[in-house]
Amino acid sequence: MTFYGFLGIGQFGGNITRKFEEAGYPCVVANSSLEDLATRNAKNKLHFRNGQGCHKNRKKSKALLKENLEILIDEVRSKMPSITTLFICASSAGGTGSGMLAAVAKILSRQLEINICIVTVLPDKSENFQSYANTVELFQEIEKLDCIGATFILDNSKNKDRMKINEIFFTHLDALLANENGGDYGCLDRTILYIMLIE
Repeated sequence: MTFYGFLGIGQFGGNITRKFEEAGYPCVVANSSLEDLATRNAKNKLHFRNGQGCHKNRKKSKALLKENLEILIDEVRSKMPSITTLFICASSAGGTGSGMLAAVAKILSRQLEINICIVTVLPDKSENFQSYANTVELFQEIEKLDCIGATFILDNSKNKDRMKINEIFFTHLDALLANENGGDYGCLDRTILYIMLIE
């Protein structure tokens, strides 16, 4: 499992990486809010210096990233030295994660020379206009990236229990990543899986 690591940015990122960390995947959880970080019992936590939460403000998030970029790169490099694929998990609608996701994907892809996969979540119907505006802006940024592999888009409107959506995603992705079974019709080896994740 050391081929794969998870970087959770913002509250959603912290929540969705929980099960992966419990299953033994290396994880780093980063947030601009100390309060959000306090709710996550993670081995590797990073608080963005001078951050007090971004409250759906993507500009504030981008400014914090600029100030904390080297620290973030060093944290991922030191805590996950042997990974070949990094899943970066962040909400499309929030502040910290939405503002940083595309830039972090681009920078880490180049700095670490590894495959980057994106995991994000869409807002549900009850969320405000700013959540939807943030989502549109993030997807415009993601569309311009030429350095990422697979992108996983979850939808908060599909289940009232948001943690259940995270659990379902974990169950399916973990089954794929940890699969070492062969059968009469062949097997899904690491090379095939890597190719799937980079395209």
